[in-house]
Amino acid sequence: MKKSNVLLLEIGTEELPPSFVEPAAQGFKAAVCNFLSKQKIRFGKTKIFYTPRRLAVLIQRVAAKQDKQIVEVSGPPWRSAFDQDGKPLRSALAFAQSQGKTVDDLYPKKTDRGEYAFLKKETTQEKTQSLLVKALPEIIQSIPFAKTMRWSEGKIRFGRPIRWICALFGKNPIVFKIDGLVASPNTFGHRNLTAKPIKLKTALDYEKILRRHGVIADPIQRRSAVEKKLKHIAQKINGYLTKDEELISEAVNTIEYPDPILCQFKPEFLSLPSVILMTALKYHQRCFSIQNKIGKLRPFFITVSNNPGCNQALVKSWYEKAVESRLKDALFYLQEDFKKGLAPLIETQKTVTWIEGLGNLYEKTRRLIELSKFITQSVPGIEVELLVRAAELAKVDLLTNMIREKEFASLQGTIGGIYAEATGEPLPVANAIREHYQPKSQFDSLPRSKEGGLLSIIDKIDNIVASFIIGAIPSGSEDPFALRRQASGILAIITEKGFQFDLAALLSQDLKLYEQAGYEALVRTDRTQILLKLHQFFKERLASLFLDRKLRYDAANAVLEVCWVNPVDAWQRAIALEEFRSGKDFRDLVIGQKRVANILKGQEITGPIKEQLLIEKDERELLNKAREIEQPLKEAIKQQNYSEALKLLLSLRKKIDDLFDNVLIMTGDINLRQNRLALLDYLKSLFTKVADLSQIVLEGE
Repeated sequence: MKKSNVLLLEIGTEELPPSFVEPAAQGFKAAVCNFLSKQKIRFGKTKIFYTPRRLAVLIQRVAAKQDKQIVEVSGPPWRSAFDQDGKPLRSALAFAQSQGKTVDDLYPKKTDRGEYAFLKKETTQEKTQSLLVKALPEIIQSIPFAKTMRWSEGKIRFGRPIRWICALFGKNPIVFKIDGLVASPNTFGHRNLTAKPIKLKTALDYEKILRRHGVIADPIQRRSAVEKKLKHIAQKINGYLTKDEELISEAVNTIEYPDPILCQFKPEFLSLPSVILMTALKYHQRCFSIQNKIGKLRPFFITVSNNPGCNQALVKSWYEKAVESRLKDALFYLQEDFKKGLAPLIETQKTVTWIEGLGNLYEKTRRLIELSKFITQSVPGIEVELLVRAAELAKVDLLTNMIREKEFASLQGTIGGIYAEATGEPLPVANAIREHYQPKSQFDSLPRSKEGGLLSIIDKIDNIVASFIIGAIPSGSEDPFALRRQASGILAIITEKGFQFDLAALLSQDLKLYEQAGYEALVRTDRTQILLKLHQFFKERLASLFLDRKLRYDAANAVLEVCWVNPVDAWQRAIALEEFRSGKDFRDLVIGQKRVANILKGQEITGPIKEQLLIEKDERELLNKAREIEQPLKEAIKQQNYSEALKLLLSLRKKIDDLFDNVLIMTGDINLRQNRLALLDYLKSLFTKVADLSQIVLEGE
């Protein structure tokens, strides 16, 4: 690269929400890099900086101007540019002149529209700085945010109001306007340390100048500083920081310079369940809890302030008062709830509407009880009484003071499990209640107990069926009730726990329970259509799960075309198919099944195979071989030995090849043709007992 500079672009804002910061910085970087690439401007390493008050991109070795490019320019049709003798006409002369060329530079080229005159020319190499001046206002407005806003009299939208823009190309300011704001070489330090603008001499000064003025702009360095200081403070009181990556990430994105402060609460609050204590500290005050070496909480916590040099004693007292208020509330809720227990709240569920038109919370609980009885008929090793009791108590914690007052609503299920155990319910019941909302996200853990897994499945099934009844079906990016996540959670539990039952039957049973209740919402619905949509929905989620587990999409399609209602069984088939496809005969077997599928497509099979019409030796031998393996095939499938099942099907390959090589299937004799189609249909039925191999995509297709 002959001549290059460092490019710095910084957008200063009011404090952005922590969840906005990193995605916006990544989007800013992508937009700038895409622009440079599109404009044929070479550049080197890229680094992003972000804090709640700034998004910045620093790019090394950015070329001073665009690369040279040779472009092809289309002109007039060749026949109107030159006469029959090849002499240039007026249109050819005008075209060449407009491009700074002569007619000697023109040449004919065929296009979809016919033959046209073309020429090649070298584009003008515009300067990078002038291109950035034009493009940066649009680039800034393209940065993605979950929500945007307007401010003052401005017209643009952004995550928060923009207060300054710093733009430097080497030592040269990039001056442009956006919504009345003029870019300059000025940045700003920490809000509480300096209010004056700081002029940068070069882009390379950015990071060190900000550090000098109380800002650690590099998020990696800021995270390291946070972790180091938190650990140091905890060690000073012989404690250990409770690990919480989510809270650390949030702290990093809410500060520009970490200033942790050690606080404490009264030891009497340690009588609260630890999850309540940690929730009060984390979700209400964004503070870190401290534990001893065996994992028990200590009466201390740490807040990470974004105010270096503040009056720490004053800040400490504020946080301690706020935390004490929360913990007093929690202790009061706990004591009041224990006076009642869970069982008396079961009937109270009748006063709570669940979904408009689909009854109350008590009626949902009754469905969970019935589904518990239904599913335990298929899943061995489960005490039905325990699962039924867990279903009966699963939702009552929604009526407790702890959850109803909203301060600890995130602990629904967890509180139910704690209360159930404290009031003498069997441990499997308490654990099932505690776990039945899991997984709450893609990254959440699955229920550990079988009872918890089954209760989670039937609860989510009931949620999904209800949503389909009222028409709240996911479409595109719209999924207001997170049904895709819930379905994925169901399938993950089923496959991880090895639960083998008929998912379609469970869906049908749940819908039947709604129908028996006679809800108004069902009046305008078609049962068959609802079930078809539910089946398709779960097939799509199961295909997505298989793809996430690195299964090839065609293998997933081949299996799910014939078997999805038992996800564990479907997964075992898919694994066997993937292992089998590396064999030397697999390709020929698939080709044969594709031929069978293509021949049968659109054909009506009018009756069974008539052996007296099998006049060719290859027909008879194929039928005999197929019948010979049919019973062993059924036995292998019953035992879910799909490797053996595929080997049996492979044993038909030679006979199938002989049939296609020596027998005309679509013969002119209608009786023979129908009989041969019936033979192929029988053959297909054997293969689809395992998978639809015609769905497999072979190399070269």
